[in-house]
Amino acid sequence: MAALWLGFAACDEVEKSDALPQTNPQEAIFDAANLTVTPAGAVDLANLEAAEVQVAQAAVTGMPESSTLTLSMQISKAEDFADKASVATSIDAEGHVMASRAKLNEAYKQAVTRDPAKGSVYVRFVAEAVSGTQVVRIGNADTYYGAGQMDVTPESEAQVIENTYYLVYGGDKLQMIHSDKSPYDDPVFKVSFEAVANQPWHIESGAGLTYGPGAEEGTLEAGSATGAIAEDGPHSIEINMRDLTYKVSLAIQQLYTPGGSNGWSQPRSQVLTTTDYIHYTGFAHLNGEFKFTSAPNWNGINYGFAAEGELSTAGDAANLNAAVNGLYWCEVNLVDMTFKLTLINSLGAIGGFNGWGAQEPMSPSADFLTWTGTVKMAAGDEWKIRCNDDWGINLGGSLDNMVSGGDNLKADEEGTYVIVLNLTAVPYTCTATKQ
Repeated sequence: MAALWLGFAACDEVEKSDALPQTNPQEAIFDAANLTVTPAGAVDLANLEAAEVQVAQAAVTGMPESSTLTLSMQISKAEDFADKASVATSIDAEGHVMASRAKLNEAYKQAVTRDPAKGSVYVRFVAEAVSGTQVVRIGNADTYYGAGQMDVTPESEAQVIENTYYLVYGGDKLQMIHSDKSPYDDPVFKVSFEAVANQPWHIESGAGLTYGPGAEEGTLEAGSATGAIAEDGPHSIEINMRDLTYKVSLAIQQLYTPGGSNGWSQPRSQVLTTTDYIHYTGFAHLNGEFKFTSAPNWNGINYGFAAEGELSTAGDAANLNAAVNGLYWCEVNLVDMTFKLTLINSLGAIGGFNGWGAQEPMSPSADFLTWTGTVKMAAGDEWKIRCNDDWGINLGGSLDNMVSGGDNLKADEEGTYVIVLNLTAVPYTCTATKQ
């Protein structure tokens, strides 16, 4: 045997076999057209007692025996499925596509609405073939099954939220402001009013239900309890009818910034504005010590320094301080009594004319409240004003009302424009003059 092995090893050539190598025939590829999914026209989650609900009917032919079909249901309030939620499903022997009632209800709240009224949604299904640990999507990334619409009756919410609420105060019944969304999706209502110290208030719904302050601070409870505001002046009350909470805050229209930059004069200072009487923002020229005040004089509420980033209304509170003479973006929260100052080191125009790259620099006036720059734009170029080469602080909207985070502006004609931004007063304005 050893000699025979050596003989084979000594050969220069090895005889090759003409026999074909052994192979296993490839399993037939599943044709995506062999699957159909028909969504249910309607599902009633509110009146169903079973844990699962049928959401579609599937029919498949030619699925390899080694593979199992799975379907994932997607739902959305819009046909483009920009905002969607997914729900896993199971398929029984008769092709019934079943989903968990609880998970479908939660997906509906997440992607569509929390409103318990029946609504219509867009649905589609992603199909996959599972074989052992391998998962392969049927079709391609753009292949969906059973695309269509479905009526859904969701489960009722634990807390009924009406469309209208009123603040009952001092003999007046003031309707509270609300957005155009369903109150289940936006449960916040608010109202501003002139308060008289220690005068009682409560909340009343459109159906006549009443709510007042609960045992725990900041909570609402159904019943006849009333609250009271300790001081005179403009206030606002905000309620959240999902959480049954409320917040009372001073309804100060704007904050002034008297200090070293303006001779400690409120009328000569810049103002911070608000949309909710809680958060106040705006540009101000600051130089050294200053304060925020609620009135164009010293007779209102004066806000000084309590700690880093914190405000105090104490009469002996120290002045706030802006270490560098310049333009600042000021942010104040009068509920949390906090503030933040951001020094504007640079300001410029940015837009289609430079591929939305680095901002084109603009130069400030001596008081940092007027900024001027020159930009060459093509017709239709969109543009904005940006600070510190960062999108954290930017202005847009319209030339006669430049607002934080506003929409893009647009050049009507091709040309070179002199852009002048005016921050001396609110609303901020801008001119774009073609040379």
